[in-house]
Amino acid sequence: MTQQIKIMMLGGVRENGKNMYGVQVDDEIFVLDAGLKYPDSSLLGIDIVIPDLQFFCRLWR
Repeated sequence: MTQQIKIMMLGGVRENGKNMYGVQVDDEIFVLDAGLKYPDSSLLGIDIVIPDLQFFCRLWR
């Protein structure tokens, strides 16, 4: 039986921070390095910016 493996880079690509990587093996998904980003001066009052997990939520339904 062969396994299908997909590697996904979501957020943080060519960015400093907020990186997230996912590996899908058949029907299982492993999230690796779900980082955060510290905001710049345009986001006053925001302490941290986290990656958007909506992509993974749609896959798990």
